[in-house]
Amino acid sequence: MSDGKIDDVSKQAIENLIIKEIELTVNNTYSVRMKFIFTAWIGPFLLLGAIILATEEKLKVPWSCLTLAVLGVAATSYLTLGLIAGRYEKGNWGRCDRLRSVLVEMSPIDEELGERLLDPRNERDVVWTYLLLFFVLGVGFGCSAYFAVIFV
Repeated sequence: MSDGKIDDVSKQAIENLIIKEIELTVNNTYSVRMKFIFTAWIGPFLLLGAIILATEEKLKVPWSCLTLAVLGVAATSYLTLGLIAGRYEKGNWGRCDRLRSVLVEMSPIDEELGERLLDPRNERDVVWTYLLLFFVLGVGFGCSAYFAVIFV
């Protein structure tokens, strides 16, 4: 380094480090996304199956204020899981965007490409998408549970 400037070798090393950091963040995000979705999609069905197998006769659900309160807590927990998943992913995409902005500043690429790489619309709707996804998963499970109670 001379005169406070980064030489080409150091600049290339920093760019490679940032690229690896973005790759690691994206891979971790995908891994955690699969864990959230697997838990939210398969978990309730396993629990429902265990309850159905544990009951020897037709499953009867006593509809009372307590039952409705438990359903409300379960639905709130489900949507909270979706909110946490969405916020986690949005935070990771924000981190990747910050790292990309450093790369854009360091690299001599054209301005239009830099703007497309840093488009804020990429992460805008992540949380709402997760909330909608977990709502739909909850409705699907609710319908399955309803039919299991009626037809088993």
